[in-house]
Amino acid sequence: MKCFYHSADQDGRCSGAIVKEVHPECELTGINYGQAFPWDTIQSDELVYMVDFSLQPFTDMIRLKEACGALVWIDHHKSAIEERDAAGVSFNGMQVVGKSGCELVWECIVGSDMPRAVFLLGRYDVWDWMNHPGAMEFQKGVWQFNTDPNNSEFWHRLFIDDELVEEITHDGALLLAAQKKDNWRLTLNRVGTLVMPICNKNILLFITKGGCMNIEQILNDEGYQTVNCANAVLDAINSVAGPSTPKKWRCSGYRVFPDGTKCEGC
Repeated sequence: MKCFYHSADQDGRCSGAIVKEVHPECELTGINYGQAFPWDTIQSDELVYMVDFSLQPFTDMIRLKEACGALVWIDHHKSAIEERDAAGVSFNGMQVVGKSGCELVWECIVGSDMPRAVFLLGRYDVWDWMNHPGAMEFQKGVWQFNTDPNNSEFWHRLFIDDELVEEITHDGALLLAAQKKDNWRLTLNRVGTLVMPICNKNILLFITKGGCMNIEQILNDEGYQTVNCANAVLDAINSVAGPSTPKKWRCSGYRVFPDGTKCEGC
């Protein structure tokens, strides 16, 4: 028995760990896009799990189904499911959009009583973490551990020990708070700023100087409204104060924004 899991994120790793929890004898192999698939290891009489991942091009999924004894494919990626539909080929397992890979794997091969760890990792992976307190923090915290699905002892504890999950969530919250402070410091070093107090609100006009991932989100988290083109300057000001705002409260000075547009003041 073999299981191929998406190795690039915790959703894929958790998916592989669930298969290992149910089938301890299963041989796990991490895989990511762009990597060669080990066709020479596939036996014609063995069961193969493919979780949180699909081979590309999709014809390779059909080839794998025909090459092994039985293929169980569990995935939530929309593009792969659309390719399945276009090919008109059915697969055992679960292919459903809206849930994460690890949530689907648990439902498919375990059933009820989904562990909190699986749920939190799943909600993060499908961008639903903002609706579930602790999902972002747990995701951050769990990266501090060896989450290789073959680390069965660790994953087994996560599946049954909610106190451990809460400890990891707490530690993740501390890490996020520290990261947020560091991101803010780095952001201020990478933007040219003009902060205007208008009607007790701050509007931050910024010009990027260098790469900073998620720069708008970092600034927005600090309570600033951000704009990055000349036309957005007046819109931002007027959305807060209206066109009658005294000029002394408005933006002044020549600015060139990231999109190349220019502003010579209001």
